[in-house]
Amino acid sequence: MKKSSRDLLRKLAATNKKPYIQWIRDELTEHDVRVHRWGEFNWDETYYAYFDSRRVFIPAPQCKYSMLIALHEVGHIVKGERLYAYLAEYQAEKWAISTGAKKYGIVSKKYESSARDYVYQHLLEDVVFRQLPLTKIKKNVLKWIGVTTRKIRKDALRLCAKIREEISTDLDLGVEAALSGPRHKKATKE
Repeated sequence: MKKSSRDLLRKLAATNKKPYIQWIRDELTEHDVRVHRWGEFNWDETYYAYFDSRRVFIPAPQCKYSMLIALHEVGHIVKGERLYAYLAEYQAEKWAISTGAKKYGIVSKKYESSARDYVYQHLLEDVVFRQLPLTKIKKNVLKWIGVTTRKIRKDALRLCAKIREEISTDLDLGVEAALSGPRHKKATKE
């Protein structure tokens, strides 16, 4: 049986040693953000912010890390960046880390390291898929991540090579499948 969001929140509120649920509720109220859905914290889950409706799908926070993830999604709504994915993620991460530390005393080096990696992955995707020129990347983001445009260029080329290899493999498999399919067999018999 799947737990309802209400049951999940009640359980966590009763067992939490830190008031994470109340803290995130305070942030939601302060910034006029509504919860689209509460989820259990899961390392493999993807959480969302819905800009137009000012709603979020967040984990019901039960530790520092899940609290920062919840703050991150609220940060997307608060900051409102949409131009490039790396900027949206950077601003949401910075807001979450700053708010967590200043208002609630939450500091997690593990989360901050993960946040830098996350922003960097989005930066690479913007360079490769959205053709973001290296000269247009914000210097403060480069400094925060701790990378140079030279490293970005190398990693972007590696990503392109990996994608090219995957596409080539998929095409080869597609041709083999097409040649061994029922249509091709009928055509060769005639």
